[in-house]
Amino acid sequence: SDLPIISSGINAEYGGGVQSRSRACDSPAPKNGGADCQGDNKQERDCNTDPCKVYKCSNSKKIPCPGGEKKCISKWLACDGVRDCKDGSEETADFCKDRPCTEKRIKCQDGLQCVRRDTWCDGKKDCSDGSDESLCALGAL
Repeated sequence: SDLPIISSGINAEYGGGVQSRSRACDSPAPKNGGADCQGDNKQERDCNTDPCKVYKCSNSKKIPCPGGEKKCISKWLACDGVRDCKDGSEETADFCKDRPCTEKRIKCQDGLQCVRRDTWCDGKKDCSDGSDESLCALGAL
């Protein structure tokens, strides 16, 4: 008869993973010439092999939350400095750095945020790095 599984684990990413289990022949260990356990000490098998379903938004003016949340937000809400997705994934540096701003917004100097054009040089800091005001003072805008 098979020994009970003493440890198991799942290592799964979207679209595939490996499930494994292992056992040890030490509870009790063979004594007085007893035979070792029969079969493999470790077993593995593929799991979650179906491709990951990509969440899509039906409206072209919206984007899905990049962290995997099944929610669509307006494109202009991404990289605005306010979390609209639960995990804030639409405000991360990785997501915002190379993302262009929508037509009525300008990218802050650090490249991490898009703020409305009409808020630049208004005396109020809208960019987290303050560039919407500091660049005005330098005459760069």
